[in-house]
Amino acid sequence: MPHHREGPRLPPALAAALDDLGIGGAAAQFVPPPDVTATAAEGLALRARHGRGGTEVGLARAQGLAASRPLTAAEMRMMAGWFARFGAQRRPARWGDPDNPSTGYIAWMLWGGDAGRNWVEARRADWS
Repeated sequence: MPHHREGPRLPPALAAALDDLGIGGAAAQFVPPPDVTATAAEGLALRARHGRGGTEVGLARAQGLAASRPLTAAEMRMMAGWFARFGAQRRPARWGDPDNPSTGYIAWMLWGGDAGRNWVEARRADWS
């Protein structure tokens, strides 16, 4: 029986740089956890029901998250940037209203919501 040996592991910064170039293999490290996939799926349902919320980029992000597609380090950085920009825009008016949620709330859910933000931040050391 042949003996297979795993090669040496790259430093995280180098692995992330290679991943950014599309030649790394680190994407499997960033599989969205179930709470993130469920939140993104809920965001997709809200968008379908209300016909608003999120951009085409947010829609694509939600589809990937809901399908549990692994993210690259660059995508994790993009998510962190999105949450940093839009997290402060949470408004109490209609935020989370099940009958008439705000467009911002729907967009937030498309990106994985609080679960998505918490996951990205918990993994920051692995992708930054």
